[in-house]
Amino acid sequence: MPRCYGVGMKRIWGGVAVILGALALAGCTAAETSTDNMQSWLYLQDSNAESTPDLIGYANGVTGGSEARPTSNGVVTYDDPVNIDTMTFDCKGPDTMDLEVEIVDVSSTTVHTLEDLACNTDPVVLDVPTPDPVVSIRISGVSTDPGAWAVVAEHP
Repeated sequence: MPRCYGVGMKRIWGGVAVILGALALAGCTAAETSTDNMQSWLYLQDSNAESTPDLIGYANGVTGGSEARPTSNGVVTYDDPVNIDTMTFDCKGPDTMDLEVEIVDVSSTTVHTLEDLACNTDPVVLDVPTPDPVVSIRISGVSTDPGAWAVVAEHP
């Protein structure tokens, strides 16, 4: 099942099963970050995104590598440039997670690094302005601790 999708965009995604397998090998034994809990949480995020009326993009992934390297990127590429009003982030597992968001719009590329975003709480609206129509978005969740993240982009 693809984990990056939206209206009028190409689907790009690496194997979630492989990533979740790596999560299990990383020593996820606590109930909060077990492979089954992460997979259930990701499926819930998929379901929530699918029922978002103004959805124009969605991506998710898992973290848990050494040296705070992201273990997955979510990439959303649009066939036609789109306007994005809000991007909402949610994560499960560690207390906090860093997020890198690269936005390619019709005139430039901008990278936003957001640090210490709270996990296991309510979703957070990201402060990543997109004044021009967007062509693609690349999102990387970064944490040395096992976890999962999801980002929803909307345009009412």
